[in-house]
Amino acid sequence: MSFIVTLPINNIQKVNIYQGTHGKYYCIQEDGQDELFPIYYDINFPLHWVLNEKEYYYLNDKYITGPQHCKNCRDYGYYNGVCIAYCINCAKELEYTRGNGMIDEEGTEFDETMVNLDLNGFNRENSMWNTYLKDVDLREIGDVQLKEEYELYKDLPDLIDDETDDETDDDSKDESILVNEKNNECTIH
Repeated sequence: MSFIVTLPINNIQKVNIYQGTHGKYYCIQEDGQDELFPIYYDINFPLHWVLNEKEYYYLNDKYITGPQHCKNCRDYGYYNGVCIAYCINCAKELEYTRGNGMIDEEGTEFDETMVNLDLNGFNRENSMWNTYLKDVDLREIGDVQLKEEYELYKDLPDLIDDETDDETDDDSKDESILVNEKNNECTIH
């Protein structure tokens, strides 16, 4: 990974752009704050989405879309150490306007044949491969070192959260995706 440039977004935030072994990527940084594990996005992932995540409520709990707040996005939306897409849950919450949601770390995006969901707003035209990643080769995404770091640390924030949430063991609010790798089907629980 090699640093290319820092560009201001506003008075508080800036974007750092890097060249990885496979392609360019970026991360958002707030003035005066260095994150231990920053979220890196492929250079093609729209910056205005990162800056404007959606808040929503599920079973009276507040959630925010995107890998900064969503474990499924961190687990399924990454490729070669950088975020390239939302998970299927966030994509559904965003009414598929920002892609149809990834279901694995291999760049596989959800399609309507994989699971019986409320597909309100689902459209193949909204696929990441038809929009912001159109004409992008997966081999030109990410960084070898970032992928290794991602594999080592992707569960660390959850380990920290688990230690603080021992008193509340309510699994009813957790939506998770189960992927049957044999036939590439997924179900949301």
